[in-house]
Amino acid sequence: MTKLDKATLLANLQAFAAELGETPTRTQMNDDGPHSSTPYYTQWGSWNAALEAAGLTTNHENEISKDRLVAELQRLDTELDRLPRFEDMDEHGTFSGHTYLRTFGSWGDAKDAAGLDRRRRTNRRLSRVDLVDAMCELAQELGKTPTQTEMADYGRYSQRPYYREWDSWNEAVQAAGLDPEHDRGTPKDALLGELERLVDELGRTPTFAEMNERGRYSVFPYLRAFGTWNDALRAAGLSINKAHGVVIGHLDYGSNWERQRQKTLERDNYECQHCGLTNAEHEAEWNQGLHIHHRVKRRKFDDHRNANRLENLVTLCRDCHYDAES
Repeated sequence: MTKLDKATLLANLQAFAAELGETPTRTQMNDDGPHSSTPYYTQWGSWNAALEAAGLTTNHENEISKDRLVAELQRLDTELDRLPRFEDMDEHGTFSGHTYLRTFGSWGDAKDAAGLDRRRRTNRRLSRVDLVDAMCELAQELGKTPTQTEMADYGRYSQRPYYREWDSWNEAVQAAGLDPEHDRGTPKDALLGELERLVDELGRTPTFAEMNERGRYSVFPYLRAFGTWNDALRAAGLSINKAHGVVIGHLDYGSNWERQRQKTLERDNYECQHCGLTNAEHEAEWNQGLHIHHRVKRRKFDDHRNANRLENLVTLCRDCHYDAES
């Protein structure tokens, strides 16, 4: 995939504004635009800065008093009946999240100025998406992968709910697409490998939600690495509906895939060929059958018949499939 350059991004932003007849908001770009807003943040640091570079009027004022910003943050806290997130300001607030960063230095300091408890307790069980979102938010504030102590001290939640969803802090960090050692993010090859593993597991292209719920990583590292979910799918050789971001096809495993998959299970006696876990044990633990893994990735072949030869297929459990794709 060719990385979008600034000239292309600006030209597409100007064309989208002309189509709308007004300056697009970040939400409009995400919902109906030619790209998500992510590559604009990557290139210019804020949505308003991208608008200014395109010669468009900005969506929000640039010089706003701290009192007005605090009052708006407190208003949104009451309206949402929960602690506002950084992205809530762009979607629901009068001022953008980046206005708070420019004025207060960090999102956490803005919440402190408004007298909001960063670690407000909640009675609901937090989803993986909530937890990953909170970790990425703090990583943006800190400029690096947060430690457990930093999450407890400065994060939206403490480190405890992460251990309910993942076995270790490093696993949670990796799920967010952050590098626990080097803070460079998850390599694209690893992201594409996990996307292909999930395709193998599902037998079709995973949706945005399925990656969040069933993938080793959430969608956030894909958005950071590729700009949009659709661009990540393209990089993996998957077809998509560009206009609405809905998957309309899947990596072509070919007309003989189901037959070859069944033959592989029978040949391997319905057992993981690395650890020996049986299909019945796998279904009891993961609520799904064993996976069939392509030893040489499907996208390396022009013909599905060569890709699906039995010698290129092997039965693996979920964990061993993760390891094979890593």
